[in-house]
Amino acid sequence: MKPPSNPSRRLDVKRMLTNKYVQTFAATLTSEPIEKFVAQHKPPFRVEPKFDGERVFCLKNRSEVVLANRYKTVYDRDNLPQAFVEALMKAVKAKRVLLDGEFIALEGDLYGFLSARRREEKWKLGLVCFDLLELNGKSTKHYPLSKRRTMLEKIVRPNERIWLCKGKICHTIREIRETFQEAINKGFEGVVVKPLNLSYADKVWCKVKKLQSLDAVIMAAVKTPSSRGGQPYNSYLIGLYDKDGHLKPISKVSSGLGRQVKEIITKLVPLLKIREDKEHVYLEPRIVVEVAYHSVIKTGLRAPRMLRVRFDKPPAECTLDQ
Repeated sequence: MKPPSNPSRRLDVKRMLTNKYVQTFAATLTSEPIEKFVAQHKPPFRVEPKFDGERVFCLKNRSEVVLANRYKTVYDRDNLPQAFVEALMKAVKAKRVLLDGEFIALEGDLYGFLSARRREEKWKLGLVCFDLLELNGKSTKHYPLSKRRTMLEKIVRPNERIWLCKGKICHTIREIRETFQEAINKGFEGVVVKPLNLSYADKVWCKVKKLQSLDAVIMAAVKTPSSRGGQPYNSYLIGLYDKDGHLKPISKVSSGLGRQVKEIITKLVPLLKIREDKEHVYLEPRIVVEVAYHSVIKTGLRAPRMLRVRFDKPPAECTLDQ
């Protein structure tokens, strides 16, 4: 039987991970148009499928395992299923290693585990490893992706829970688009495009996701510190009509549209105002906006973005069954 882990060492590992690594190592995922991204960077590119999970940094230090997300939420032996920990220890062939990856649910709901943060074995969790940031105390962040990937493949031996993220080398926009479509056809939410010649320290990746869109009615302008200070309203509550003709709120949306358009909408707010409370100014249902989003979740739309104002569409046609 192995001796119990040293609590002080575990706390030290947590501190190192959350304070040193999470803020300084996170490569940035940009959503700019892929054409612009490719024009700015030299090929070839590694194109990997985008998983619908929780991005985490995984630090294995001898017998200790600590995972943390970008918001410094920490998972360790106290709240990780034992089967996951054992699979990770078996897969990683190094005494000390820092990985960048995606926490996924192989069965069931990942977000149920993330909310509960309990180690019951009912949570069948996995880790998709896609980058190597440190190996046995030596930083690898200044190596090009091509070298980091080679090193990663040497120290991670995939098993039923720990995977190496697969990818395809692309040289042109056409190849990237074909790889993107292949990923969508397989059920992924998109791809991540990474220049092979750049280091992790350059912090440049590009995510390309499949978007859905709908037309919705602006139900209210959301009050924020900036709007209270005289700036244009930047956030709105949007809704759709149900089969009985009742307008139902579906989500809040802040991103998208230009400042000029938001200034125009802000000028319309007092003209369309019905009532207001501490958080909202409720409006007559006159303004229709096209909204792009990634998926529907319990709290509304995931990553909604306003694309344009639809002057040509009657609000009554913005229905739940569109």
